[in-house]
Amino acid sequence: MRCNLQNQNKIKVAGGLLLLGLLLCLSKAFWLQIVVSEEYSKKALSEIFTSITLPPKRGEILDRNGKILSISIDVASLYAHPNKITDKEGISHMLAQILNSSSTEILEKLKSDRPFVWIKRAITPFEAKKVAELKNPAIGILKEYARFYPNKSLASQTVGFVNIDNRGVEGIEKAFDFLLMGPEKKVVLMKDATGKAFAVVKEEIGQKKIHQVSLTIDRELQQAMEEALKKVVQERRAISANAVLMDSNTGEILAMATYPSYDPNNYGLFPPERYRNRSITDVYEPGSVMKPFVFALALEKGAITPSSLFHCENGKYPVAGKVIKDVHPYGTLTAEQVIVKSSNIGASKIGDKVGYEEFYKFMRKLGFGAPLGIELPGERSGFLRDPKRVRRIEEVNTYFGQGVTVTTLQMVAGMATLVNGGYVVKPHLVREIRDEKGAIIRSAPPSFGERVLSGRTSDIVKGVLEKVTEGGGTGSKARVPMYSVGGKTGTAQKVDPILKTYAPGRYISSFIGFAPADYPRFVLGIVVDEPKGEYYGGVVAAPVFSEIASVALARMGLKPDSGPHPLMAQINKEKEYISPMESCLSMAQQNVLPDFRGMPIREVLNTARLLRVPVEIKGSGFAIKQDPRPGTGLNEVRKLFVEFHPPNMGKGG
Repeated sequence: MRCNLQNQNKIKVAGGLLLLGLLLCLSKAFWLQIVVSEEYSKKALSEIFTSITLPPKRGEILDRNGKILSISIDVASLYAHPNKITDKEGISHMLAQILNSSSTEILEKLKSDRPFVWIKRAITPFEAKKVAELKNPAIGILKEYARFYPNKSLASQTVGFVNIDNRGVEGIEKAFDFLLMGPEKKVVLMKDATGKAFAVVKEEIGQKKIHQVSLTIDRELQQAMEEALKKVVQERRAISANAVLMDSNTGEILAMATYPSYDPNNYGLFPPERYRNRSITDVYEPGSVMKPFVFALALEKGAITPSSLFHCENGKYPVAGKVIKDVHPYGTLTAEQVIVKSSNIGASKIGDKVGYEEFYKFMRKLGFGAPLGIELPGERSGFLRDPKRVRRIEEVNTYFGQGVTVTTLQMVAGMATLVNGGYVVKPHLVREIRDEKGAIIRSAPPSFGERVLSGRTSDIVKGVLEKVTEGGGTGSKARVPMYSVGGKTGTAQKVDPILKTYAPGRYISSFIGFAPADYPRFVLGIVVDEPKGEYYGGVVAAPVFSEIASVALARMGLKPDSGPHPLMAQINKEKEYISPMESCLSMAQQNVLPDFRGMPIREVLNTARLLRVPVEIKGSGFAIKQDPRPGTGLNEVRKLFVEFHPPNMGKGG
């Protein structure tokens, strides 16, 4: 009896232990199957599969007319699994013959202990065919994307380039890298029991959206500019030359170039200094190109008139222990003649009429002394001395462009303000950005800003600068046959970076001009660094302006001797200038809607704002249609619709 009881207890204990074990197993199974199943599944899969990430496809970069500047193309890239190759030397020799490359470099890659290595990216179709004929399972071809620049060096410093992984390194490629870059592609590889990858299983594509960037640049104008810069650098044996062509009303950059340049398809073959967009990265003393700015401010402040007289001290003017000199000795000149003949002494005396602090404030409003915010990396701010820390001789020097540094882009934007009616413009390169469905997600807003000069002052400045390009003016070589142009020459001695003094025989030659003279459509700046032989801006840079401006005027569809834009023909340049804003003030007094046709976007927007009329715009260039009609009572206008069109820009194909 007692024995049976003991046996029963043993059975119960054994049963309890079995039940406990079962419960533990069930708990473990629940834990593995339910609680941590996903984690262990991933761990298990990670022991079977691995992956590599391929460079993403990128969106196109286009010019203003839809012509391709940068595009992604399909390419084949050669990879290998070193652990699966036994005859590494033999394979390296075969691949070297196919790829026309070093067998030693290939062998080094095949000796790697990594499961996956790239042998060569972006091989040719012929090379891919020859590799496939080897039928070696340890070598394979993957399709990826490479960036291609069909125009080679055209606009290379603006467009930029990408690295081997399709990441933007310079220019627009870098500035808009996130938007241009599409979804990444992952290639999943299977691993064997030793953890070595041996086969491609599948490809996975990310969800990131790709975008297309359209620039304001016109490819044909860009080509003409680059050819002209190459010519002047070679003929003058200069270090470099750069130029900017900008719509004086909208701020659109129509062309921007630097020579020497480089081919972004093979950027590694060129020294890094070739990548620089010198129009924004290089600063220089502008010299005499600064004089129209002093002249314009003095006119605006009522400190002078064009006929005000200034004694130019017969070429030598003592100031603060220094002597200001003119290239040619002059006696008494009018303010207008000071600009036309480019007198340093005259400009310094005009500057003294307004004072340095006022001049500093004016120049800062125009964007000098700070980056303009162009959509490119590396823009410099230049240097404009603060009034609180300026000496007397530094004030005087600034009035004729010494002791101040600028970029070419700043000078072009500043000149645009002087000749477009006095409005500050914001230069920009990006016209619009579209998503992968073609919808516009961002477009450049109209570039209009504060008005810092009256229409009358702007008109006087244009007239004086037109005389600079006439016979006897320093910029006569900038003239374009059958067209009226204006501008200002500049010649400045370079500063030795080590000695911090002016370097003898080293000059910057420049010309900043506009056309047509009476109603400017564009401003064009040319800067030539260290020309040999003759170095004056009127001799070196002015002819380059003439060459590029001739193409621009024709491409914009402006007829010779057409004067103002055809839609502005009602403005008689022989009569006293009346700005559109002043005309609208008159019409506002009559309580009727003005005729906006023929006016640029900035004038329309500023006028509508003045009249307190909501406005919606379409297109760019000059107004061709409006609704309601001119003459409609202002109290009847709920909203104004205005359509704009650039005259024949880009129609030439």
